[in-house]
Amino acid sequence: MIMENYKKNAIQLLSNLGLTEKKYPSVIPYSPQKTRVNGKESKYFPRRIGGKAFRLASRLSSMLEELEGEERANIHSIMVIHGGEVVCEASAPGYDTNIFHLAHSMSKTVTGLAIGCLFDEGKLDLDEKIVNIFPEESYKDERFTNMTVRHLLSMRSGVPFAELGSVTEENWTRAFFDGKLSFSPGEKFFYNSMNSYILAKAVARISGMSLSEYVNEKLFSKLHIDNFFWEMGPENSEKGGFGLYLSAESFAKIGFMLLSRGVFEGERIISENYIDLMTSVFSDAPDSTGIFDYGLHLWITPDGNEFLLNGMLGQNVWICPGSDIVVSLNSGNNELFSDSASLAIIRKYLSSISENTAYSRREYKTLKYRMAHFFESRRRATPLEERHGLAYLLKIKNARPFDTRWEGVLGEYVARDNNSGILPLFVRIMQNNYLGGIEKISLSRIEDNLVFSSVEGGKLYEFPVGLYDFCESTLDFGGEKYIVRGIGEAAENEDGNPVYKIELNFPELPNTKIIKITHAPDGILFKMSETPNQRVAESYLASISESSKFSFVIGLVEKKMGEGFLSSKLNSMFNPSLNLISSSLPGWQQVIQSDNLRLAEEREKASKFLKSIISKFIGDGKEEKPKEERMGIQGFFAKALSLLFKKAEADSSTLKSKETDDGTSVVIDIPDDIITFLDEKSEE
Repeated sequence: MIMENYKKNAIQLLSNLGLTEKKYPSVIPYSPQKTRVNGKESKYFPRRIGGKAFRLASRLSSMLEELEGEERANIHSIMVIHGGEVVCEASAPGYDTNIFHLAHSMSKTVTGLAIGCLFDEGKLDLDEKIVNIFPEESYKDERFTNMTVRHLLSMRSGVPFAELGSVTEENWTRAFFDGKLSFSPGEKFFYNSMNSYILAKAVARISGMSLSEYVNEKLFSKLHIDNFFWEMGPENSEKGGFGLYLSAESFAKIGFMLLSRGVFEGERIISENYIDLMTSVFSDAPDSTGIFDYGLHLWITPDGNEFLLNGMLGQNVWICPGSDIVVSLNSGNNELFSDSASLAIIRKYLSSISENTAYSRREYKTLKYRMAHFFESRRRATPLEERHGLAYLLKIKNARPFDTRWEGVLGEYVARDNNSGILPLFVRIMQNNYLGGIEKISLSRIEDNLVFSSVEGGKLYEFPVGLYDFCESTLDFGGEKYIVRGIGEAAENEDGNPVYKIELNFPELPNTKIIKITHAPDGILFKMSETPNQRVAESYLASISESSKFSFVIGLVEKKMGEGFLSSKLNSMFNPSLNLISSSLPGWQQVIQSDNLRLAEEREKASKFLKSIISKFIGDGKEEKPKEERMGIQGFFAKALSLLFKKAEADSSTLKSKETDDGTSVVIDIPDDIITFLDEKSEE
């Protein structure tokens, strides 16, 4: 059986990004998705001086201190609601609790609540067959006739087309119904965002509104949520399982409604019957996802005492009825599910609260300080301090002079061919938004601020970088609009050489970009890194390589290119280093042209093997031709590889276990003589 088209496309995408470094590596057409910027959400929950926070001050203060000291926690905003009051609210520098933030899979719970509204209205039964809601869709696997809304809500559909398809396929609905199920509906748990996408389309079909319109009318308007945005998929429908932007405070309102069993401000929003269904364990989730099991688009502890909205990279709303607490958390962590160091610390301090907890003004003062200075010790670029005194107060002297250390790096620099960019790679992959690579960058100054400019794909992106505090701007990346906040620092390394750092926060996203600049012959060394980083990609690739054929391909590549080749490429993709040439250097055009020709040859050589694997072994996503229609060496190559794969599958000696960060996966060890055979045939 030929590998699913979306997996083949995924290998092609990785090849385009990491091997050929194509300027536009997309495997499907691009269309903008994130088309508007934040509207700040108003503050709803009361913030009182003292109040309930007095009683929890000591443990909240200790919790914030431990969170800041945990290397795996990269928190943007946290809000703790106790007894309907905000008892703790803190944001890292450059972030806010009332700016909407990408929720990732917390979106699923909102889609699940929309299904609950239809259920309460009597318009949808949870045992309704999916094929009855979409009668126009054809399917080959007859087990689709048994698939219900409940199966999708509990992640037990058996559909293999999952998250990877969002960046490798255009017709998500067709891909959902196409192909063979991995197991019969209801048989076991398999987390799949495309389940939520089909539910989102079901809401629109049954309600006669878009998912956003329906959710706004039935849920958000009643929760006083005024600012939200939901990205659209390629079929002009909300993504359902991801793509929702809500602030930490807005998500706290949803958590508070669930804590109150469907009631908000005395009005019933969701029936108690449906809340009971959502918060009942339907699926035992694997240990790799964390301690929570799964209800109906909601995570539940096995004892049923805690609920969780969870999105990858550290987006969480934790609900603990026993403590009367809701915690809304936005982060940029290297994590896919609820197996989270941040969440473990929060549960440690707040899952059990004594009613007679003592309080003191001293502890409350410490809490206020920790909230005001949350995560300042984790800054990537340290700002300058403003100057004080009478001369500065009377403006005889400038309290914010430009840091003259930056003068040594101001100028324009030109790049060799690449597909790197200012927008974080993680976002570019998720959004299928590639901008043509950095062509040149320039650094200049306006008054006390640094000005950073980047030309990518022929388009100029320019924004201020503060040296005393973050400077904010809005950039349009190919029709997608993002808030960017930049701050810079000029310093010295351990050898006394100048180092220039720029931290770029995208406060609506989990992603942060760090730029490090040092002097180099004929120009500068321009290093970029981002958080979250390649560790998330490695974990995700491990999770989709469970098929023996996919592992076989990975084994071939690693054997040919060297062990650790893919990890090394992922690292260079997420942390690229560019040697940029000063445009003031005589003859720089010839240098760039020569380097581009050399790099093109190297990339073509490195990608040749993988291209042959994709075209001759994985296939093109179509049915194989009859044997008599396959001719020449191409037919022989395909047959030889097919027999080779069958032999490798049957021979247990070719299999080995490979330890990964998230567990053990099986890969196929390819003998050297087979690699030689493949090389010879690919040359022919």
